[in-house]
Amino acid sequence: MSVQTVDPLSEPELRLQIVQIKRMELFVVALNDNKWIRYQVILFLTANTGQAWSDMVLENWQKPADWITWSSRFRDILGSTEPCNPGLLLKYYHEETLQSVLVSTALEQLKINPGYNLSAIKSVLFDRASSYISLF
Repeated sequence: MSVQTVDPLSEPELRLQIVQIKRMELFVVALNDNKWIRYQVILFLTANTGQAWSDMVLENWQKPADWITWSSRFRDILGSTEPCNPGLLLKYYHEETLQSVLVSTALEQLKINPGYNLSAIKSVLFDRASSYISLF
């Protein structure tokens, strides 16, 4: 998908408005508080403009039977050969699914502060996660 504006943008403005998702990682951490089991789902997104993350907590009844199948929805925006406008991605993911909330939150964060270094957080999550899915 190509995006063209009416007035040409300067090079820094152009880089800020075009996003190409290169990698997505999903961590699932089981949260057990002796009464209920819940799951924290953390999405890490790597794009040409930086890194971002988002998370949400799912109740036990919301847990999918298969996390890989559940995460396949993310493949729609991953690895596109053409960059896209973050606004179009947000519009595409505007529907109210759990996956769309994760992606929308990460994309918003990517627009605001793309300079996160997520290595330290990821190393802790590798130890705690019950599931890890890498999409690239």
